[in-house]
Parts: sequence; structure tokens; C-alpha cells
Amino acid sequence: MPRTAAEYREQLKALLPPGFAFPREPGTRLEDLLDGMAQELARIDARGERLIIEANPLSTSELLADWERVAGLPDNCAGTLETTLQGRRNALISKLTATGGQSPAYFIEVARVLGFDVTLSEFRPFRAGRSRAGDPLTNGDWVHTWRVNAHATTIIEFRAGNSAAGEPLRSWGNDILECKLNQLKPAHTIVLYGYGYGITLSVSDATLIDDSLPELSVSDATLINDNVLELSVGDATLINDNVPELSVSDATVDDPEEEPVAPGALMTSGAQLLDVASGTQVQLKSVNWFGAEGTNHTPHGTWARRYTDILDQVASWGFNCLRIPFSGDIVGATPPPTAFDADLNPEFVGLSALDILDLIVDYAAGKGLYVVLDHHRRHAGNGADGAPTDAGYSEAAWHATWTAMAQRYGSVANVVGADLHNEPHELTWDAWATLAEACGNAIHVVAPHWLIMVEGVGAIGDDHYWWGGQLAGVASRPVVLAQANRLVYSPHEYGQSVGSQTWLAYDGQTPPANWPLNLYGVWHDHWGFIAEQGIAPIWIGEFGGHYGLDGGGNLTKPHAAYETQWTQELVKYLGGDFDGDGQRDLPSSQTGLSFAYWSLNPNSGDTGGLLQDDWTTQQQPKLALLEPLLTAPTPTTGEALVDDDNEPLVDDDDTPLEDD
Repeated sequence: MPRTAAEYREQLKALLPPGFAFPREPGTRLEDLLDGMAQELARIDARGERLIIEANPLSTSELLADWERVAGLPDNCAGTLETTLQGRRNALISKLTATGGQSPAYFIEVARVLGFDVTLSEFRPFRAGRSRAGDPLTNGDWVHTWRVNAHATTIIEFRAGNSAAGEPLRSWGNDILECKLNQLKPAHTIVLYGYGYGITLSVSDATLIDDSLPELSVSDATLINDNVLELSVGDATLINDNVPELSVSDATVDDPEEEPVAPGALMTSGAQLLDVASGTQVQLKSVNWFGAEGTNHTPHGTWARRYTDILDQVASWGFNCLRIPFSGDIVGATPPPTAFDADLNPEFVGLSALDILDLIVDYAAGKGLYVVLDHHRRHAGNGADGAPTDAGYSEAAWHATWTAMAQRYGSVANVVGADLHNEPHELTWDAWATLAEACGNAIHVVAPHWLIMVEGVGAIGDDHYWWGGQLAGVASRPVVLAQANRLVYSPHEYGQSVGSQTWLAYDGQTPPANWPLNLYGVWHDHWGFIAEQGIAPIWIGEFGGHYGLDGGGNLTKPHAAYETQWTQELVKYLGGDFDGDGQRDLPSSQTGLSFAYWSLNPNSGDTGGLLQDDWTTQQQPKLALLEPLLTAPTPTTGEALVDDDNEPLVDDDDTPLEDD
């Protein structure tokens, strides 16, 4: 924060030699001189502070023209939306972060950075013997055609702090979207653009003519799920096997087959997570799959099982997200031959660690699984290293690792967040919050839509807690990112298997007073207040235990009954019962708190896993404890997302509102 002129004036006075020759009283010429110098120093200080803001393309305004000059903007795609400050920034970020690509995820991300929420449709050719009557007839040029489905009109609203004086309150237009995507599309492809609603057409006895892409004249069509859908033609006559020009009336539709919904970018609103495209609430029901933070550089278990089978099983249990730990060594690393079974996972042979992670992330998307990446260690190894930096791994190296990960996965739709560093228990809260802000802002330069997960520390003063779980400092010193609506706090919360704590009950000891209801106050004081007060969402990055079970599923370990009680109460808390009275304190329009269970892996010494040592058999008692979370109902439709004062958190166009 820059110093004021008054503060500089007092500093200058303090530097004067003592004696009557240097009077300090108001009204003297010396006072006037010092006042003039102080005002200039304060102005320079403020301008220096402003330079930090201008150095970030997400927030620049005065230097925006210089940024545009360096980036070669405006280009020949400058359109209506680029006449506004927000539109110009969007175009700049798009140009600076563009890495190239030909996947649907790449083009969806290009559109998102420009301010457009789109989906893509691709067309499969009709093939005799493989296609059925009624399937889309998409031969000829359709094979090389794809369609961009966008809202009828994309509007940029005037926003205080993001818009400039004199700009219109609303700007709209789709011209820049078409121009940019036409610039970047593969040269052999044809791009169509669909705005607003679309339909599925079922057409009989139609005559197909001409040698071009279709022009449709449609009446009496029924819309299904407000989606832009496919053309279905039956009993049609083809002329020269070409793409049709059709005139269609009395069209009907059928419900599409249900498939896993591809995850997409998320944002925050109060204590809730929202899907950016739809505005609907999302609860991250996650599981940790560790291993890539160690010397294998890949998630464990692929030495015993095919990776797709592992992900199939995770999805079948009801999880919708993976937390994948990695180390600062993963960029450029190659897994050793023993890291996986080449017969079970032949795709992995000859690949780098990140190439293998690409395959895992891509298959996870097909199963409807989000991915959060976790910087677990500075260097490959075991355990928590206490801080993101040391003498051998600087803050710049930490940022560079995250920048590389953001560049690789920033345009991958189901990669939605960055857990900045695992359990920074060696740091004070103030020091960690400052580091987290700098790293989060650096990531957002490349992937501005990512959630930034900030864990807790180990202690604040004499209040010691689980490593990564101490977030009480948020009350007086919250983390503030340049990118709004992307901050999530991520405590770690454990039970009896991991260590001894005064608030937990153990075999052979007298339980704490009011056990187990005493836990609710412990959780509230250390991290729960953040969600209860609507400050930000909570995503418990790690929790779990043995519950008395060994790796073969036998009840051989201690504290089984007490640890089961601890988890049952935590599950209630995560579901929205904040005081243990059996009543949900969250409205039905809101999800419970998000979480990531530790762990899928059976080879965690602290907790074991959801799988037994054979990497296939599930630990049913553990899954039974999690069942209320994995089967939690979705928020009631039609009910507004509100805060404690019954004020809406999202307005009619899904724009988050401030929760005050």
C-alpha cells in the first residue's frame, strides 16, 4: 500500500538536523518545501504501486495500448466487443496464452477467454452396416465439418473496476468469435455457427439435392433440453450422395441418450461452487490418487491394473473429481520401467510423466471426472516438505512449475483447479497467504478460469492443528487474488489413524467432554467458519483413516469405533449440519461442502485406501461411511441461491453477486 503525502512529510521532518535553524512548525517556508516534496514522493509511490497492476494483463488499463502493441493487437478480428475495456483485455489474454491446438477443448477455451460460452458438435459419417435408419446422414463435406454452439447474443456488462468511463452499459456481438475461430481452425475443416436454440429433426420421405452444406427451413419443431442437436434423416433419397439442402416441417424429437457430462470450468459464489456455463451448483466429490509426487512420477497402481479400469471404478462409486498430487520434478520427468505394467498399460510405454498424465486426464473427462492438480512436494519423494520453496527450489521455480502445468492443462476442460502446495506447516499464516497470492496470480495469467485451492498452515500462535488444516487466520488476513470468484480454501482434516489430538477419542482413554459433538466447535474454529459465514467455498483436500482395517480388509488396527464416529460426524458437517443436531443448516438450494478423500491407494501408511492391497477389491466399510456424501441430492431446482440474509448470490444471467 503506497504511503500518503502526510506520512512522507513526517518522514522528511524526522530526517532534518536538530536545532532552530530547521523549524518544524506549520506555515514556514521549510514546511511548505517539505510538503511539496512529500506530495511528489507520494505521487511517485502511488504510480509505482499502479505499475504492479499495469504489469498484469488481467488488470491493465493505462498500459493496455502498449500491451496490445506488443501482442499485435488490434488485429483484423477486432470486433464490437473489443471496443470495451473488458473486451480488449479478453483479446489480449487470448493472444498471450494461445498455445495452439486442434482439440474441441482448445477451441472451447479460446472462446471462453474471449468471453463466449460455447459447445462444439462434430459429425460422424453415415456408414452402411454400422449406422442405423434414423442416424444423422453426415457424409461428404460433413466429415470435415464442426459446429460452434453459442448463445444467441453474448453480452459484456459494464462492471465497476473492469470498465472505463464513457463505455456503454452493455456491449454485444458475435463477430469476433467467428473471426478468431476461423483464423485458428484446421484449414481443411468447415465451421458452422449456431446461435441460440437448436433442434433435432426427424425427416421422412425427403429428397436431397445439390452439392453443398444444408440450408434448413423448419417449422413446428420441438426443442429438447435447449440443445443444438443433430439432423436425423430416414427414408431419404440421395442425389449424387451429396450433403443435402432440406425444407422440413412438422419435425419431432426424442430424448438424447444419457452420457457422462463433460466437466467444465468452475467459479465461486459465496461458499458455493458454480458451473461457469450453466450457473448450477457443483459439489466436488473427490478422491486422492497419489504417486506422481514420488519417484515413479505417475499415479500408483498401474503396475497391477489397467488405468482405465481404475478410473471406471472411481466413477462407479459416485466420485466426480480426482486430486492428483505431483512434484516440482514432473516437468520433463520419465517414469522408470517399474512404474507400470507395460502389458496392462501399453500406451504408457515410451511416454513422459506428463504424457501419461494427459491420458489419465483425458479418460477421466469421459467418465465425468474433474481434476485438481496438487503441488505436493518440491522434489520427487515421500511425505510433506512443509513449504513450497527452499534453498534448492526458489519461488520462481515454484511459479515456473505451475506455469508449465497451466500452459499444458489450462485449455483442458475438466482440469479445474490448482492446489498450490501441500501442507505448508513450516510457515506462518501471513507468510503463506502472501506466497499463495503471488502464485495464484501467476497461474491466472495463463489459466484465469482455474480455481486456486489454498491450504492451511500447521499452527497460529499456540493453536496447533493438523498440517494444512489451520485456517483460522482467514478471519483477519484473507487471501485476495486479482482474479475474482476463483478462491477456495482447502483444509486437511484427519482422525485417530494419523496422530494424537486432544479433541479426539482413543481406545483405552477417557473421551473428551461432549464427545463426539465437541468436534463441531473444533471444525468451526479452524476452518468451518469460512463456509458457514459464506466467505469462500471449502474443499477438504484430505481426510480419511484406517477404521481398524488392514490392507486385506481385516479388522486388526486400533480405534475403529472412535474413528468411525469421527467420520460419521464429519460427513454430517460436510452435508450442511453445522452443529450436529441432525438438521441441515444449509438451504436445499445449496450443496454441501466439497471434499477429497485420502486415499484411493491402499499403500498409504497413514490411512490405507478405498482399495485393498490387490488394487481391485474395495474396502466396503469405508465406502459405506462416504455413501451419504456420494449420494447427496442435487440442489432443489427453481430455488434461488441465497445468503444468510436471503439475498440472491446469482442474478438472472448467472452473474455472481457480492454476499455482504
